Amino acid sequence: MASVRSLSFYYKLVDKIGEGTFSTVYKAIDIRHERYKNEDWEAQLISGASVGRKIRGREGATDAQIKNRSKFVALKRVYATSSPKRIASEIEVLQQLRGCPCITPLITAFRQQEEVFVVLPYIQHDEFKKIFLQMPMEDIKCYMRCMFTALKSLHKLKILHRDIKPNNFLYSSRDKMGILIDFGLAQVSIIFSIYFFLATTPSGPSKLPIRRIPSSIDQTDNPKVRGYMINDQRRAIRANRAGTKGFRAPEVLMRVVNQTTAIDIWSVGVIFLSILSGSYPFFLANDEADSLIELACLFGSNAMKECARFHNRTFETNIPSINQGPYNLGSICKTLNSRMFEAWNQTDLKNAIDLMTKCLALKSDERITAAEALEHPFLK
Repeated sequence: MASVRSLSFYYKLVDKIGEGTFSTVYKAIDIRHERYKNEDWEAQLISGASVGRKIRGREGATDAQIKNRSKFVALKRVYATSSPKRIASEIEVLQQLRGCPCITPLITAFRQQEEVFVVLPYIQHDEFKKIFLQMPMEDIKCYMRCMFTALKSLHKLKILHRDIKPNNFLYSSRDKMGILIDFGLAQVSIIFSIYFFLATTPSGPSKLPIRRIPSSIDQTDNPKVRGYMINDQRRAIRANRAGTKGFRAPEVLMRVVNQTTAIDIWSVGVIFLSILSGSYPFFLANDEADSLIELACLFGSNAMKECARFHNRTFETNIPSINQGPYNLGSICKTLNSRMFEAWNQTDLKNAIDLMTKCLALKSDERITAAEALEHPFLK
């Protein structure tokens, strides 16, 4: 950081708090904090804190406490090797989300030669690995209410986050506040983009080329044949596969082109499953094929085949240990996490399992939306 001229006149680095493929994040003190107008982004943080308080009047961080911490920032240094389009997209998404509760506010962004910096508030939070095993039911409610509140605003704008996971949702059990971060992979829904194109193009839909994408295994000639085609000459299907292993939805694993905001809901369901089962990470596969087999072991081969057909894909496996029918998610969680199942309120637990199950519907159009989730009995 010493190579970045004049940075020390504005920010005093405290510690490196994160490092990823595209950036490094530092905790820093905003030396000139008092010279700027901070009310807008502070109000966005305060609105996020108020969401957690709605869970049966839970006490959390006060408005004054949040303002007192605002001199601390998260200074995100984006590597020069990152795509300029990707950097611009993240900043643009954060601009669109200004004022939305439970989403990290954008304080500012600047560039020095090849270096790009994004300045965000520093969010005090608990490490997920240290708290998920003993979260009280009220904390689970608060966590999920904040998460779905963030996604409601995001999805209303037809924006997919694409990388929902515990590391990108900063939750504080003390403050009763959760903030969604890292919009580096976020994108506008393809389906919405096509609709906007049709609505604004004078030529209308007749000029839009539409063709049926062939299934991964063509069974029309011989329905009894199973396996891969030798020297398959069909054009490869290009679909966005971004995300973190273990949290990607079935349609992402099946390389469906027209992905929707439902992929974020699936990821929330996986986090929910980790909390209720006391197992994190819950899914461990390293590649797409093994990930699909993991889902088949849990949901059954019949459901996976139906999901594949829904997305114009084919799912086949000859693994004899995979059942045709699904396992009960609630029973799995109880087996893996019997201690907390006894401690949690049974009515709340029943509602929690129901909401989790609605998030983990294999077919994307059957998943609950963020707005619907906020009206679910579990979050009331």
